[in-house]
Amino acid sequence: MKTTLALLALLATLAPPGSAHAAVRVLVLPITVTFIALGSIGVVFGKYRRAWHDIVADTVVVYDFDARAARLRFLTRHPIATSGQ
Repeated sequence: MKTTLALLALLATLAPPGSAHAAVRVLVLPITVTFIALGSIGVVFGKYRRAWHDIVADTVVVYDFDARAARLRFLTRHPIATSGQ
């Protein structure tokens, strides 16, 4: 699955979303953006940090960042960081 900004949208069961869930999420997203204060209130104060489009499509957004690979990429670009100083 391709990720953007190290975030991944999955179903609440952590399974990949089907095309129906993805379509619902995309269709409700403009409503969330239009009413940004209300649509995103769940992201700030909700127990599960889900916006309207996540709740309606029964999806969650998870952090999907391979920290070890990022560290290795950093070390290849900045070899001085390995000296321990």
